[in-house]
Parts: sequence; C-alpha cells; structure tokens
Amino acid sequence: MVAKPPEMDDSSTIPGVSAVGDIAVVGDIAVVGDAYLRWRAAGELTDPVLVEDGHVAWCWERDHDAPDGQAWATVVGDDPAVAAALIDRLARLRVFDGVTVREAVVPGLPQRLQPQQPGRWCAWTLDVAEVAWPADPVVVDLDRRDPRIDPLLDHSASAYVRTDDPLVDHWVGVDDGGMLVAVGASHREVSGAAHVVSVCTHPDRRGQGLAERVVRSLAQRAQTDRAPAVYLEMFADNEAARRVYRRVGFTEHATYVSGSVPRSA
Repeated sequence: MVAKPPEMDDSSTIPGVSAVGDIAVVGDIAVVGDAYLRWRAAGELTDPVLVEDGHVAWCWERDHDAPDGQAWATVVGDDPAVAAALIDRLARLRVFDGVTVREAVVPGLPQRLQPQQPGRWCAWTLDVAEVAWPADPVVVDLDRRDPRIDPLLDHSASAYVRTDDPLVDHWVGVDDGGMLVAVGASHREVSGAAHVVSVCTHPDRRGQGLAERVVRSLAQRAQTDRAPAVYLEMFADNEAARRVYRRVGFTEHATYVSGSVPRSA
C-alpha cells in the first residue's frame, strides 16, 4: 500500500464497499443506482479509496480486464471538478495508465485527463426474482476444457474471459450437431452477483435468438445459485446486444468511458 501524504487524513481512505438493497455504501457516502459500484466494484476496491461530495474514487487493477501491470483511476460521480480533483489525489499516491469515469463527466475534465482512444460501455442488471421462464433444452452446460469454446470466442471483440479463467462458474452453449454455435459464461462477484461474460454467437448463426437463449440460461443458473442479481457490461454502441438484454429483462444503467491518459497527468 502506498503511504498517504501528510495532507490526507485517515478518514479519506476507506477499505471497501457495503450495500443496502441497490445502494452502494462507501464510508459515509451512499451511491444510489450505480450498478457498477454496487455489484462489481466491491471486489476491485483496493487502498486507497477516496470519497468526496458523493463521489468515490479508486485505482482499478484486474488481470483479466487490463494488460498486466496496468492500473486505472476510476471515479463514480457526475461532477467533473470533483472527479478531476479525486483523480489528481490518486495520482499523488500511485501511478496509473488510464481513467474510467461516467460519460457525462468527460466533457468537463481538463484536457490532461481526457481519456485517449476512449471506449464507451454500460452496465446492466437483472433481478433474479424476474427469472420465471422454463429451462431451455437447447442450451447445455459445457466443460471448461471444451476445445470449441475459445475458437468461437475469437469471433467476439469483447470476449475477454476465456477457458483458462479459473473464476468462471458456468460455461453454457448451443451445440448443433457437434458444432458449438453460441456460448456464454458467468462468474460470481464479491457482491454475490452473477456476472455474465463472453456471450458470443457464430457469425453464420446470428439473428436466430441464440444469444438470448444463452443469457436466459445463465440467469436461470444464477437463480439456482441464489445470486442476488445478474450483472453484465457491454460496449455502449452494440445495439444488437442491447436488444437481446432488453428482451431478457435487464435494466440499463450508467454509461462509462474508459481510456488511457499520459502517466504524467
């Protein structure tokens, strides 16, 4: 852990996130309606975690989300001035390679903190109590060692979780005469949410509703596992995926922007 400079008191560094219903609580700050903080970030918050004026900031570092050795300054909150101040405070504590902020914050950030080559993504959630559809016999459980999974995922630009990820709880897919034509996975977050990842359909079989069936089956497994929610993220401009998740019953939450910044920022 990097030592805090003298001007920062102990109350500014909070060890983690708790929750009350759909509200994430960090220290004395209650953040309502931020699905990313509530359902995913609980497993990412590492010291230092800063809170100020209803905003939360920390450095995000996960092996399967970013290249080895990279860290990203992440801020939840909508005020650009507060976000910039928190990023600057993080920069005094450690080196980071990029920033993640809500999309509404980006226009108000100073130029030195503007994300370069930014990616837009959004968070979605599904209440497992809404999972009431029958089991789908077409979607089957897959062995994590199934050699067909990774080649199929090569058709997806966003499928960062592969078969070598030990955190995956479920791999499911659609087998058509021995050919794997659709696949998806989920793993359990520290919050308890089932995080749906690496949903992919073979290009020749898209438009047939297979991705929706895969996601519905993963939601059923989340319900069986007694997960409190199903969570996922997607590129914000992926309209085909947006239609799938809405049909299943997911709710779309905030849009975020992630991008690199100069290390001297």
